[in-house]
Amino acid sequence: MIGINEHTKATIKDAFEKPLRIMVVIVGLYIAVLNLPYDLQTDSLMVRGLKTVFIITFAYGLYYMDQVITIAMSKFRRKIQFEASEILKKFTLRIYHVVIILVAITMVADLFGINVNSIIAGLGIAGLAVALAAQDTLANVFVV
Repeated sequence: MIGINEHTKATIKDAFEKPLRIMVVIVGLYIAVLNLPYDLQTDSLMVRGLKTVFIITFAYGLYYMDQVITIAMSKFRRKIQFEASEILKKFTLRIYHVVIILVAITMVADLFGINVNSIIAGLGIAGLAVALAAQDTLANVFVV
């Protein structure tokens, strides 16, 4: 288990300080919109817009929490006694950022009624193709 120290707590607080302020406002607006007598179309559009802003704000906080991910990865590497190069560290953080962005885009698309099942299936097939293509390269990186 990777422990959380005071530095990690401060980093998490820094990453989510601005998004949490925005989220409090969004939740307040969401409750206000739900209680106001609006036309169904307008209400639905407003609610989807507020949910979209909430998703983007949360993804923003996760995106900038990369210092916590770096600390957790370094503790994990020390625990399993694995030394990684700087390129591998940056590559892992890049994958983390891409996953956060793709999940946020997928959630927003699903919120607006776009069928994301085929997109996810296509990304799975593309991921399999990349994994098979990079199999030899990754085998050379992780030689024990």
